[in-house]
Amino acid sequence: MGFCEELGIEHRLTSVTHPQANGKVEVTNKTLLHNLKTRVLRNKSNWVDEIPGALWAYRTTSRTPTGETPFVLAFGIKAVLPAEIGVPTPRIQAFDPASNEEQLRAELDLLEEKRDEATLRAAVYRQIVKRLYNAKVKEVTFQLGDLVLRENIFEGNKSRIGKLNPN
Repeated sequence: MGFCEELGIEHRLTSVTHPQANGKVEVTNKTLLHNLKTRVLRNKSNWVDEIPGALWAYRTTSRTPTGETPFVLAFGIKAVLPAEIGVPTPRIQAFDPASNEEQLRAELDLLEEKRDEATLRAAVYRQIVKRLYNAKVKEVTFQLGDLVLRENIFEGNKSRIGKLNPN
């Protein structure tokens, strides 16, 4: 029995050069790209310098479908923001190094439960989105001889065709 099978993990292979094959990767990339563009335009900086901040923002922002941040789902605890470390917040003041490891182990025990809850919330969210989408879709039936509007891709603006442009 393989490693993934023992842990009940569904192993899927996707191409790194083709993120469209994996919907989750595509959504994550779109979010990160939007965040990077916003940061670069606002700060007029090099995009490479903005990657750590964009990743931190993504990992510590709650996602609507799961109700949790990716950081919480990965590590079981909320991230301590760098700005919080130097400021005497209640969370920092309550920190006790002696009991920290014990509390971290307790949080790790609850991690699987948090992930299961997030999976359930994501499934409910998908059902809600599906229901809202399907409510807007109108069924159209065509009869033989009905006139329909169709796009002729070989005429008009050929610049949007890209490399599939006819010779």
